[in-house]
Amino acid sequence: MISIRPDSLPLPAPDFAHLVQEFLRGRTTDTMRVYGAALDIFGDFAGVGDRASAARVLLTLPPGRANALVLDYRQGLEEQGLAPATINLRLAALRSLVALARLTGMVSWSLEVKGIESHGYRDTCGPGEAGFLALVRVCKGRYAARDLTVLHLLYFRALRRQEVSRLDLGDFDLEHSRVKILGNHRREKELFTIP
Repeated sequence: MISIRPDSLPLPAPDFAHLVQEFLRGRTTDTMRVYGAALDIFGDFAGVGDRASAARVLLTLPPGRANALVLDYRQGLEEQGLAPATINLRLAALRSLVALARLTGMVSWSLEVKGIESHGYRDTCGPGEAGFLALVRVCKGRYAARDLTVLHLLYFRALRRQEVSRLDLGDFDLEHSRVKILGNHRREKELFTIP
């Protein structure tokens, strides 16, 4: 009787297009857009035309050369004067792609290139009560109800702009003073009480 050991079976050729598809699947629309664009930009840097080719270039190199390529890529992004957050997001996309390739057995190594140090110093205190009231006074005319609702959600519930922009009329339960919000990094809407 002949037995076949699993490690003696031939491995299928890597399907980089499928890997990229799986890499983007299940993510939020914004994350898909940003990570897809990150692969496109890396592909341009590597001199290839599509996302699957960008993945192929990165994943078929030996670990040291792949990390060296991404170090060069990071340096090129820095030389363009891009913000640290932008650079770090593009690197995170590549690290995530390599992690998926490692999980599925396409590679046995990890991308070790770290992001650059970033300090987010921005004023998040908002317009204050006087500024909020001034904005309320400006809301007149045909879209006053909508505009006032947006202002109240931003000011009293401290919702993000993106959370408010995703709202539909069906998300509001005025009888119980609630609204369904699709929060950051969430896949399902959550109910929040509103004033």
